[in-house]
Amino acid sequence: MKTLTRLTAFSGVLSSFAAHSLAKQAQFYEKSENYGVAISSTGNNGNVNAGEFSMQISAPVSYGWAAVGTGNHMHDALMFIIYPSADGDDVTLSVRTTSGHDTPEPASGVNATVLSSEVENGKMTATIQWHQSSSSHKFNKVDVTDTKQPWIWAVGPSKQVRSNSINADINQHSHYGVFFVDMTATQNAVSTVPKISGTSSVSAEGQPEYYHALVYSHAILLGGAFVIVFPVGVLGLRWRWTIAFKVHWILQLFATVGAYLGLAAAVFMSINGIEYAAFNQTHQILGICVVAVLSVQVIMGYIHHVNYKRFGRRTAPSYFHIWLGRVLIYGGMVNAILGALLSDNTGIAAAVGIVSVVLAVGLELMAFRHRRQHSRQLSGVRYSAKDDSTIALNSMQEDL
Repeated sequence: MKTLTRLTAFSGVLSSFAAHSLAKQAQFYEKSENYGVAISSTGNNGNVNAGEFSMQISAPVSYGWAAVGTGNHMHDALMFIIYPSADGDDVTLSVRTTSGHDTPEPASGVNATVLSSEVENGKMTATIQWHQSSSSHKFNKVDVTDTKQPWIWAVGPSKQVRSNSINADINQHSHYGVFFVDMTATQNAVSTVPKISGTSSVSAEGQPEYYHALVYSHAILLGGAFVIVFPVGVLGLRWRWTIAFKVHWILQLFATVGAYLGLAAAVFMSINGIEYAAFNQTHQILGICVVAVLSVQVIMGYIHHVNYKRFGRRTAPSYFHIWLGRVLIYGGMVNAILGALLSDNTGIAAAVGIVSVVLAVGLELMAFRHRRQHSRQLSGVRYSAKDDSTIALNSMQEDL
């Protein structure tokens, strides 16, 4: 009888071990931030938008908080945010959501619980169970049949957070991204608890390595063109240099080429990504329009130059070139701010805004000053011009 009891117990241990060994899960690991998440799912009874999910999230305590969310963007995402409890020994789970890119607020009616948590060796880890209902709320759904289901992840800005409240204040993330999971590889017949193992991704993948390089290139090329180079090129016309006009067109040519390259990077990212593939963001629409119209601005500038050399005065294309340039520069400045906000970087947005305002005010003040000078000249103030190019410069400066 004892032998039978031992065999039964041993059989139970083997069954448990086999079930654990055969448990299906996916794992995403971001090595640069030591952030990891493991995901498993349980039967959905034929409904792709329903089911039970278990997740284990782990990240360094030094970040303050860490999160994983449903979908490919913050808007309507269900975000599972963890941070150390008040005593620093356990982990608090705060399930939040947001509209647009506003600060996430606690979400109500979400069936999520913490199965286990710990803070150890400088890392916080929480295992969470969540039941998704196909009829509940408007949150981004997880399709358990999707072989490339998007999720978002983020970590905090290295500011300590310790709280038992789901309403704890958290600062904007310092690092974030999108990853994709083969949800068919996570399905189990019975509820299983996933466990992060190692530092490699399994049945999951992050964004391509080149993606962030393209993001930075896009921001630098287009932001630099419209916020710095184009305005400086216009200001260059104010300087009483014999090479002022040459400085102007060289800078504008450089900025125009940079703008086209920046747009190409943005279009490539959008087409090959998922978050902005619909091209329905204000930043995308305004950016495409502004850069597309640059071609018209270049043509009008050339026509103005040819006409002025021929007639010795401004013609209709001259005024069109002057005022279109204004619209494009200020439109580009506004769009640079929108781009920073779209990437959830309010600090960069504020910096771009300050620089843009300073340069815009400078451009308008200098334009006002030159209009006054021109008005005095028309009233009888005599002046002399060294050559035709200087006359052309003064003429262009009048209404810029």
